[in-house]
Amino acid sequence: MPAHCGHVYVMHWNVAAKQKLFVPAYSMTDGRVRGFLINTDVPLFFQTKPELMAHVLPIQHSLNSGFLQHDSWLCCNEVVGGFTVTQLENATGSYRGPIDSTLQVEVLRVVQTSRLIPERDKVQILANWPPTPPAVPASAPSIAPEPI
Repeated sequence: MPAHCGHVYVMHWNVAAKQKLFVPAYSMTDGRVRGFLINTDVPLFFQTKPELMAHVLPIQHSLNSGFLQHDSWLCCNEVVGGFTVTQLENATGSYRGPIDSTLQVEVLRVVQTSRLIPERDKVQILANWPPTPPAVPASAPSIAPEPI
């Protein structure tokens, strides 16, 4: 699974009742994947909380046009899960591409200094997150599908 860390997948989230862009950060020993969500907007509540805003990283469409239609936000304040490595790899058309290298470095910085991310998650993310631009996983299609 580490090859998938720092890459973007579109998956249906039952909680949100819609498709969301998901960036795996690590996988657990049982195969479940944990990571971050990409949102179109920053929740208003976050905007009044500097510590939360420090965990919300801008993603520029111009650097990530393979999976974004407009500028968005990578929310690193909460590590979420719900899928397995197998589900990610078998979800036809779910792979969108790697996040840009500048954003990848910013994620590491946020995780390293975070007081919001539980220590057990921090340890796993730091051990699995690629220190350099991520290589495209072997299971990734050669042509990315249209952005959502």
